[in-house]
Amino acid sequence: MTQEEIDRHNDEFLRKYKIPDKLPTKPPTPPKPAPIILKDEERMLRIIYENPLLWVSEIYKKCGYKSVTTVNDIKKGLINKGYLIQSDVRVKNGGRITAFARLTPEACQKLGLKPRPESRAGIKHEIYCRIVKKQLEDQGWTCKFEGQTGNDPHKMDVLAIKDGQRHDYEITVHLKNIQDNINNALGHKLADKVIIVADDKEIEKCRTRTADEQKRYGDALEFQPISEFYIK
Repeated sequence: MTQEEIDRHNDEFLRKYKIPDKLPTKPPTPPKPAPIILKDEERMLRIIYENPLLWVSEIYKKCGYKSVTTVNDIKKGLINKGYLIQSDVRVKNGGRITAFARLTPEACQKLGLKPRPESRAGIKHEIYCRIVKKQLEDQGWTCKFEGQTGNDPHKMDVLAIKDGQRHDYEITVHLKNIQDNINNALGHKLADKVIIVADDKEIEKCRTRTADEQKRYGDALEFQPISEFYIK
């Protein structure tokens, strides 16, 4: 076989078996459209949005339906669509555990509503924050949920201000970051006092974990069980 024939065979082989420089790419799968919100569902979502401290049974009353089955079905549909989350929290003196619901960011976007400030620690933490905030406001304090002072990036769960005093209410549903929160607020003089609020059974754990901070800050650090803020 001549060299010319060899070269021709080589060229044919390369054309036939050469891997292309750029493989064809599969077009991206378009995102699934957001589930439709029905009229009755929108009504419930807006009621929950406007009343972030209402428990589910009170929300049902505001919806105006006589059948509990109907509102339960609406609520379950919204949860399944990813527009609503629910959690059970005890918030009433002598009461049972209560169900609360909250819109997801997707629901707010779908309805054109501005998302409300939300707790990064979950709905139980958020409900506790809102209960503490409401009780303090009833006592004449000016409160801000996820409050900040000046340009400091540290966020206080509930910043309460009255008569020139700034109190940082840190609502603790777990012990993570409890010491950092105290040292940020008191060590940087962002607040005159830090009040740790936790479930009644967790208060002693909070005290034990923060023994060094208690020695360091003295009366500027206090502890209150969440039951002192329960809805009457």
